[in-house]
Amino acid sequence: MSKRVLNVGLVGGGKGAFIVQPHQKAIHFDGTRRVTAAALFPDPKVALEEAANWPYPIKGYGSYDEMINDQKNLPADQKLDYILIVTPNHVHFDPAMKSIKARIPVFCEKPLCLNLTEANELVKAVRDNNVPFGVSHTYLGHWTSRLSRYIVRAGLLGEVRWVDSFYLQGWLATKLEAFRGRGNDDYRGSHDLEDVIAVVDGRQEIVSEVRDAPSDVRGYIASEMRRLLGTRQFLDALPGFLLPDSASQGRQPLLRERLNALAQSDG
Repeated sequence: MSKRVLNVGLVGGGKGAFIVQPHQKAIHFDGTRRVTAAALFPDPKVALEEAANWPYPIKGYGSYDEMINDQKNLPADQKLDYILIVTPNHVHFDPAMKSIKARIPVFCEKPLCLNLTEANELVKAVRDNNVPFGVSHTYLGHWTSRLSRYIVRAGLLGEVRWVDSFYLQGWLATKLEAFRGRGNDDYRGSHDLEDVIAVVDGRQEIVSEVRDAPSDVRGYIASEMRRLLGTRQFLDALPGFLLPDSASQGRQPLLRERLNALAQSDG
């Protein structure tokens, strides 16, 4: 007797969010799971529109509260077997906690939450409710991470005084996604957009680093850069992200050159 295909519910992932794409590929890779429902965006109207236009049929909800609460009303074969959280970082804790209390297993995109207090609350809730819970720290299982751990633990480096680690491409994509989700098209006042421009302006290697990024991350960054460069409000706001002195303003051609290169980085 074959096992039933697992039903997965998405929290987040609408409006072109890049991080949901690798998860969807993994979910549908071997036929053991399928996405059947989703609360894709904070605005209920947008969430339902996104669900209606999803690449394959899913049941759309206006909020993750609705999706979680609806599970008790569904037949057993239609209930969600677990919920996948792919929202911006500050919207991990609440849907995770509500899913746990509804006794729905969770797989959460990293980071788990924003601070240790929230993390401890989630751990306690998971133990109290005996609910499976996973966080997608996939790189912990990568051979490079395991080899690095061995080198440090074996003392092959001597005393470690400083560790500098970053995933700049992922950070850049996350910032662009955050602007789309909470920026309200405020091209002059968005701190997310300000951070993006600061890094593009200040890091000479950014274009080559993005070109070396995974295809889904590279494609998302390129499409978002094309969208920004095609928006008059963004182009008008661009000088305001630089200091007003002549030397800083003189960097505008170089900044635009890098932005254009990022917009073509998926080619």
